[in-house]
Amino acid sequence: MSLLQQRLAAITDTAANLNAQLFELNRLRDRVRKAKRSARRSPSTKPTESKCPACNGTGYPVVMQPVRPGRKIYSAPCTKCGGKGRITNAPN
Repeated sequence: MSLLQQRLAAITDTAANLNAQLFELNRLRDRVRKAKRSARRSPSTKPTESKCPACNGTGYPVVMQPVRPGRKIYSAPCTKCGGKGRITNAPN
């Protein structure tokens, strides 16, 4: 085998080795992307919101007050949800 053939064989082996490493890196990159995507979609990482039972989701609880003529009644925000109407539950 001549020197040129030996060098050509060495370059071919190196190219095949690099191609295999590149294939493995692409496969690992795809696995990482898939794991990140599934982590974003995971419902356990997201806090859930539910309707406030004290104000029934309105933000203002029902308060019975006597009405007098000429008197204005201003409703106070709900103390449980802070007037938002929704309660955020911690993730599991």
